[in-house]
Amino acid sequence: MDEVFKTLLEEVEATEPESFPPAHEIANGEQVLEGVTVSDFARRAYSLSRYYARERDRAEVEHKYTSYKEDPCDAAHAALREFDAKVSLLMEIFWLSVRQRCWQEENIGVRGGWVIVRTRNEKKYPPGLKALFGGLIE
Repeated sequence: MDEVFKTLLEEVEATEPESFPPAHEIANGEQVLEGVTVSDFARRAYSLSRYYARERDRAEVEHKYTSYKEDPCDAAHAALREFDAKVSLLMEIFWLSVRQRCWQEENIGVRGGWVIVRTRNEKKYPPGLKALFGGLIE
């Protein structure tokens, strides 16, 4: 196994599942998917992705306020790319794990308490786009 994946999986296993839990509450119109649970591994992957998202945000601020003369190799920009890749991969792992229990659902979300919900499928198109396509889009 590639060393980067092995290391990332070890990080997932070492992550406390409740370190960065989902914080969003169930919104009006969302329906709880009864029986769809989030595994411990998926919770760990989600929490680690949120940790890396926070670190990415910190690196972004650092990058914004660091003089390029101080950092000719642009290590801050490289860190941003690394964090983005880890966040993306970990969230793919999370959603793959969750979807094992509900492939038939198209629009789902995770809410506080690790509740999986069916979200509203609201497509919001700009008024000009609606006018351009007539009644083809709602």
